[in-house]
Amino acid sequence: IIKYIKVLPAKGINPTYLEGFENTGSGNFDVEPLFNSGVQWTLNSTTGFNSSNCYQAKIDANTPVSSTFSIKLPPVNLSTLKGNGPKVTFYGAYAPNAKASSSEILRVFVSTDCGQNYTQVLQRIGAGLFYSGAPSTSNFSPTSASQWRLFNVSLSAYDDQESVIVRLDVESNGGNSFFLDDINIGQFVSNLQDVANIGYKLFPNPATNQVTFELDKVREVNYITVNDLSGREVAKKVINKVCKIATFDNSKNLK
Repeated sequence: IIKYIKVLPAKGINPTYLEGFENTGSGNFDVEPLFNSGVQWTLNSTTGFNSSNCYQAKIDANTPVSSTFSIKLPPVNLSTLKGNGPKVTFYGAYAPNAKASSSEILRVFVSTDCGQNYTQVLQRIGAGLFYSGAPSTSNFSPTSASQWRLFNVSLSAYDDQESVIVRLDVESNGGNSFFLDDINIGQFVSNLQDVANIGYKLFPNPATNQVTFELDKVREVNYITVNDLSGREVAKKVINKVCKIATFDNSKNLK
């Protein structure tokens, strides 16, 4: 039996990257299985969130209950974002299966000691896991962006750490596969697009108490921020939904 010892750097890479699984195995961001045997995440090249690739925890009625699909992300240096709200975000696609007694379970863990010990920072099951309005089905596979939901996990409690490993687990209950795409660790949300790079209308302009944003098409809207002329953020509204029109109402700050 040949075993290897993997030596990790004292400091992780800077948290300014995105894994969309379009070019897996290249660059600084490379997910790897936590276990050497058993069920494993696999690359799916037929679907993704606004792309053609994603990772899949392939689950069906024949998958043993409590089987755990686990991957860990490369160490990151969160101290570079101290005080700036670092987070891990990703898109997941999942639908319930009425034939299973309960849904699969998604868990996110964090390690600050090179993976020797992990602390759970997120658990999602049932309605907290599947996409909004998802019908009960079997052999689910996402076919549109609306079947993906954004997961946002704060890492602010670890923003003084120079080497942080994030681990994602999916525990099977013999229901449906869970699909994973666009993992990001950093200050901003996964797959965030600046409004300057997409079509939109803003009205009324100028405004005294309410502003409406109309996008060129239905998109995932994460949040709206309002800045003054010096660039200082004076107001923020979290949206986190798929829509075409978003309204910001803040009479105190919109002057």
